[in-house]
Amino acid sequence: MKQLAFFTFFSWLGAQSIQLNEIVSTNGAVLYDEDGDTPDWFELYNTSGQEINLNGYGITDDPNDLSMWVFPSIVLEPNGFLVIFASDKNRKDLVAEWDAVINWGDSWSYWPGTSAPVSNWDDPGTDISNWSTGPSGFGYGDNDDNTNLGQIISVFARKTFQIDDPTMITKALFHIDYDDGYIAYLNGEEFSRRNMGAPNTQVYYNETTTGLHEAEIYSGGFPEEISIDLNEFPIVPGDNTLAVEVHNYNTSSSDLSCIPFLTLGYNSEIDNATVPHQLMVLPSSYLHTNFKLSSNGEDLILSNQDEIVIDSIFTGTLETDMSFGRYFE
Repeated sequence: MKQLAFFTFFSWLGAQSIQLNEIVSTNGAVLYDEDGDTPDWFELYNTSGQEINLNGYGITDDPNDLSMWVFPSIVLEPNGFLVIFASDKNRKDLVAEWDAVINWGDSWSYWPGTSAPVSNWDDPGTDISNWSTGPSGFGYGDNDDNTNLGQIISVFARKTFQIDDPTMITKALFHIDYDDGYIAYLNGEEFSRRNMGAPNTQVYYNETTTGLHEAEIYSGGFPEEISIDLNEFPIVPGDNTLAVEVHNYNTSSSDLSCIPFLTLGYNSEIDNATVPHQLMVLPSSYLHTNFKLSSNGEDLILSNQDEIVIDSIFTGTLETDMSFGRYFE
């Protein structure tokens, strides 16, 4: 990563495969984070020809606290580089690859809201084998419906998806284009609703929404984005279920739209990932430590899972947008 100035420094390396490669302690306008800020940053380099999982590695500017900031499970590719912001924001949910596990046009099981669906229809264990199947979106009136349902007050839809290793997932984004209100469930637990009253309150199949909301995609807009808290609503190994109900503002409404998406962010590349739809404006993500760097110079220390120091650098005084580095990319 080329900066306004690039100085070569040396510290003991031994036979270590992961090294501190470049440091900027006063980032003026060279590199921006996902918030539009310009924090200090440093870069790691995997000098080996093998993948290395950084889970449990520590980075610190305090030699008495080697585990000040501990890396999450993230794989650094052979001869790969990784930028980390020393911002004091303390973020570990880095996304290396996005996977569109549920996309526009995927097949769902659905129930038109001309009568009540089976009780607990959103629960993965509830039998819905008598439901119809069809591609999303569902609704009528806006020409954005792959499954046209005619004029109805509501629609209920459920889809199962499989996950091999949920520990690799750092972000889950639910997008939905809807008219006029919805409730969304992950594995039988409500995680989001709009225009449908208070969270976790019962809603009947023929209940109308508390407000109007126009669908966006058909007029050139974008679906609404909701970040799912994976601690509160975990994704599990094997089968998982996303369920959505969409309701209309009144029985004479000219349209209804239900187009759900689910996109998962992984901490390393996976096999057979599906590229997200072009409508998905997915956020950038970076790792952020819980400390900042001093422009007057200080030690930056990298240790392994056993808190054994594997690399250490004293940066010295750095002017704005100048970097110390070992390997020039």
